[in-house]
Amino acid sequence: MREEKRIRPQLGAGLLYPDTKEEIEEEMRAFGLGRGRVRAIMSPHAAFGMSGAASAAAYNEAMAFNNEIKHIVLLGGVHESEEAGIFLSESDAFETPLGNIPVEKSLNEALSSCATIFRLNDLPHLQESCCDVQLPFIKNCFPKCSILPILLSCPKKTGLADKKILIDSLANSLFISFESLLDKTLFVISANLGLDINWKVAEEQSKEIIRLLEDEDYEQYIKAALSGEASFCGAYVTAALLKSHLLDDCICEMVPGTFGTGAQAGMVGYYASLAWKK
Repeated sequence: MREEKRIRPQLGAGLLYPDTKEEIEEEMRAFGLGRGRVRAIMSPHAAFGMSGAASAAAYNEAMAFNNEIKHIVLLGGVHESEEAGIFLSESDAFETPLGNIPVEKSLNEALSSCATIFRLNDLPHLQESCCDVQLPFIKNCFPKCSILPILLSCPKKTGLADKKILIDSLANSLFISFESLLDKTLFVISANLGLDINWKVAEEQSKEIIRLLEDEDYEQYIKAALSGEASFCGAYVTAALLKSHLLDDCICEMVPGTFGTGAQAGMVGYYASLAWKK
């Protein structure tokens, strides 16, 4: 006969702290603890020497209360492409110096079944580095997790109607596939912010993007992304995730100390890490 475990009864519930799970969680959030339960992060994708510390800060936020995370949805935009589309990976795993990260093939199939716009094609994933720089962080911080890498390609020639189709298709498919898995899923947006030959223009663009996201003015953000006013690598996948409504119950905050800048090929770029916390 199996011996019943002995459980010490609670003593302070209702006296020193609330006696229901919901009330305790509400007070923890008020203390600033519960808000560490991160559902999504935006992490820069420059080289470690430029924005590695900012990315680390974002993943540190995500690790705090996400011990049950099983799936990581890795969202990125294609920098240079002539073909519009949403590309999933055919690979079984992504290689990193820390070890391989398995691709969640069942979620690949679930997402593909939602819309015909998805394509199983490894070529964009082999050519695009925006998601690659996230892989060491993912393997280090969530070593047992699998990933679902998603690349959205939207060339400059893409018309407004086609942009909307791409964003809406990804948004609806994410909602259908992950609404029931939110407690076990972390969304990672790989994105840099404003980029311009004029540092002041790049800075103002970046601050406006952050303002719209922190103010949760997602409708205006999506309009700005579609019009090109919020033009940055990762703008469209960010719009799709916001439009999926999977982050509606979260608060968006820039991770302190992560707003930075760097120069590349005569251009000035800005970056920051953000976290959507429940």
